[in-house]
Amino acid sequence: MHEPKLHLRQFWPEATVHLNYRPDIDGLRAIAIVFVLMFHAAPAALPGGFIGVDMFFVISGYLITRMILVDLARRSFSLLAFYGRRIRRLFPALIIVIAAVWLFGHVGDGNVHVNVTGVAPDDERIDDAVFRLVASSGGSISAEHGIGTAKKRWLALARSPAEISAFRAIKGALDPGGILNPNVLVAPPASATTARGTTPT
Repeated sequence: MHEPKLHLRQFWPEATVHLNYRPDIDGLRAIAIVFVLMFHAAPAALPGGFIGVDMFFVISGYLITRMILVDLARRSFSLLAFYGRRIRRLFPALIIVIAAVWLFGHVGDGNVHVNVTGVAPDDERIDDAVFRLVASSGGSISAEHGIGTAKKRWLALARSPAEISAFRAIKGALDPGGILNPNVLVAPPASATTARGTTPT
């Protein structure tokens, strides 16, 4: 018995085994980009502009299917090679976008990291001065890292006594035993620390 041969033209009569440049597809991509940009810039002017995303999906599906069929016709299709091409094509742009978002998002969030060397680990005078300056300027001492345990004693710079009492009440209601992140943000209730055999703070 002869092994049946797979011909690309069985599935795609007008296709060849060559992937030639298609300027018409690039034109469709440009139209899709314009639609998406207009939708974001002026949604009222082009309320259906999001269709540009659908156009991209259709174009990608067409091209990827064509590549797979061409490789099958050449009997050279490999999942490893296929995903390798996808990674080489997409990851450089992905890495650039992630790096740009991280950088500009970090800067735009107004986060400043103060690193001072040459002081004892338990010397909190610089921390105290920086946090008080930030609070007096209307900033947040939590930034993207939160308060945790390291900045717990300065919480009153950013939150009122009523807010801190509310934090403590919510923590006590949801975690009466004080077992979830103990000593983070607010101290656990004295009853909880005593029950665990520790000294109340």
